[in-house]
Amino acid sequence: MKPTLDCIPPNNLEAEQSVLGSMMLTTEALHKGLSALSHGDFYRPVHEEVYDALSVMAARKEPVDVITLQEELRSRGKLEDSGGTEYLMALVNSVPTAANVEYYAKIVVDKAKRRAMISAGTEVIAAAYDEDTESPEDLLMQRAVGLSTRSTGRVRNAAELVNAGWERLEAYHRGERREGIPFGISNLDALTYGCCDGELVIIGGRPSQGKSILLAHLLLGAAKKGVVPLLFSQEMTADDLVERLFHMEARVDMNRSRMGRLDTEEADGEWGRLASAANDLLALRFLIDDMPCPITKLCARARAAKITDGVGIVLVDYLQLIECDIKHTNRDDEVEKVTKQLKQLAVELGIPVVVPSQLSRGIERRDDKVPVLADLRDGGNQEGHADKVILIDNPLPKEIARGDKLEARRAKLFVAKHRGGRTGMADVWFTPYWTRFDASTGGDDEAD
Repeated sequence: MKPTLDCIPPNNLEAEQSVLGSMMLTTEALHKGLSALSHGDFYRPVHEEVYDALSVMAARKEPVDVITLQEELRSRGKLEDSGGTEYLMALVNSVPTAANVEYYAKIVVDKAKRRAMISAGTEVIAAAYDEDTESPEDLLMQRAVGLSTRSTGRVRNAAELVNAGWERLEAYHRGERREGIPFGISNLDALTYGCCDGELVIIGGRPSQGKSILLAHLLLGAAKKGVVPLLFSQEMTADDLVERLFHMEARVDMNRSRMGRLDTEEADGEWGRLASAANDLLALRFLIDDMPCPITKLCARARAAKITDGVGIVLVDYLQLIECDIKHTNRDDEVEKVTKQLKQLAVELGIPVVVPSQLSRGIERRDDKVPVLADLRDGGNQEGHADKVILIDNPLPKEIARGDKLEARRAKLFVAKHRGGRTGMADVWFTPYWTRFDASTGGDDEAD
């Protein structure tokens, strides 16, 4: 049907009545409805009022039926606005069983999405006509992401939030700990819970101390969990990164490999382990973008990948290489803008965004070379925008001479900031010829 200016927005009042009636019949249907719906999904304001009252009663663990709902609405001064007792009775009588609550909810959500599409489309059309709009195509992509994730402009009332929060607490109580995308380093994951949705995570370190290696750990950790990672590499090519992944997974010396000196005698020898790693990597899904671009383009590509590939974590290597679209005389201001946009991207897409950042040279001149938040190079309030900051303490041994093989050594990963969680230190082994970190519990024989 061709739309006209006087078209009624998409809605299905019968489905709205049926889902509310079902939610009043059983506790199970009530919670299924609350999980599937939100306050803004209803077209008719009366139905919003009833839904809000049901949410509040569920949050208080009160029994729900026509009588208790009537009293709740009366206490809120909303009974008449909600159609009165007769309308509440009609809602219950509109459904013979609560078994179809999820089906009714799906219809209501579908109509709400269609109304959101119309609103977003109208906004994009207006932006296209406005010559002062800098990037209408980026606005289009932002709205598309919002529609696909239901994150943009979604207002959630207190009862919805309390119900969702209580469900999380009950999960913790059952022993289901909070888990994000794991690094695959057990003691670091125990401190950080991995990288969680909506978080900006900064990894700070001096050159060659392992910032990119931690990103590779995350890429593999995400892919093995079934989450599609997208890695923006501003420095290494995609081919070089995949070569690193082979050797990380197989625990094979990359230098020996490049010189053609691998053990090929045993099936479980170095060459056999590489072949096995290649097969394992083939079974995973991950994306690598090695075309350098400014922050606005980077965010646009991430939004597109979220829609087309279902990306669940964005990794960017690294902060100091990301260009700001608008040049500032002060580099601190540029880093501030880039970091802020990365945090906004994490919230908008509802996924973790992880970016390494260089530490300043000043740390080398201190007697105590343990990194701290103030060592993050170029300022830009990086630690202010970040939800987690992990600092790497992994210097080369002083006695190393040119040409010496870099053996496995102890390193420390400091969780210097953890919004809402613990800070602390993870003791790890760093194996440079395998380009990987592994958890350490302090024993002297763990590098073997």
